Amino acid sequence: MKAKSVLILLVLVAVLAFFALRKGGRDWEENESRTILPESFPTEEIALVEIAGQGHSVSLEKGTDGVWGVRERGGYPADLRQLWQFVVTMTQLRMAEPLDLTVESAEDYGLSDSEAVTAVLRNAEGAEMASIRFGRKTELSGEELGGEAAAYGAEKIPVGRYVQVADFAALVPFTFALVDAPVSAWLDKEFVHFSKVKRVECDAWALSRTEAQAQLVLEGEIPAGRQVDAQKLGMLQGILGRLQFEDVQKGTEGWTVEKKLRVEEFGGTVTTLHIGPATDGLRPVSVEIDGNADSKYAGWTFLMRERALDLLLVSREELLQEQKSE
Repeated sequence: MKAKSVLILLVLVAVLAFFALRKGGRDWEENESRTILPESFPTEEIALVEIAGQGHSVSLEKGTDGVWGVRERGGYPADLRQLWQFVVTMTQLRMAEPLDLTVESAEDYGLSDSEAVTAVLRNAEGAEMASIRFGRKTELSGEELGGEAAAYGAEKIPVGRYVQVADFAALVPFTFALVDAPVSAWLDKEFVHFSKVKRVECDAWALSRTEAQAQLVLEGEIPAGRQVDAQKLGMLQGILGRLQFEDVQKGTEGWTVEKKLRVEEFGGTVTTLHIGPATDGLRPVSVEIDGNADSKYAGWTFLMRERALDLLLVSREELLQEQKSE
């Protein structure tokens, strides 16, 4: 088993033990049956989720077409799986340890006005359905996790969080890390990917093949003493199959196209990536599919890691290497 997998298992065991010990010697009947939100909470009525605190905010709203979008990104589609996992977890997660909450203790738990991250759920009329405060995370050190975990490099691992709903506060065995995440973490990251490339072209080079199972071949004459770098071609093909973006901006203005990558697939679809110059390690990219202005990607600028695009933007010479003797 890989070291990372072993560490994850050790952490899970430690978390269970940690919360089991904290329950010892107390009357837990009432609180064991209590969830952050009632199990009968009408999740289908939620139309707006507002999260704010610690210097950041994000608003996820349900459009009139029923599609959830991220307000701070011009309504770009939200990651629905993450959103509902966040909400449903609050209707299923049991409170682990109730707290005696005072003004002073609220600061200790990170639940004060200045420290907490607050999530407000609203219905279509804008009425508040619930308000949940997320305070400080609890952590286990490598020593608490045990010698084996420490040997695998575990330092401090977040295992729970202080949460407040109305006048009730408790420690829960879940960190709700998403409420601390940047706006971009809530975006639907589904993006173009190419698994059946027939031809790909970028500036002075093009790769093509006649059958979907064949290897891509560099078009044009190969200079004497040179050969195609098979490793780079394999990496290039792999990158085309797993393109991803970091963030998104509404519109395609404010930057110039530096390079174009045109990909034709065996199904007949032709996709062109218009790629701009890098800033702070990110390149702006717009997507054109079959010249269709109505595709889901049209009208958006996708910010992609410069390093991830580097291999796609190489010169023809960089796809070659010295010919190796047999």
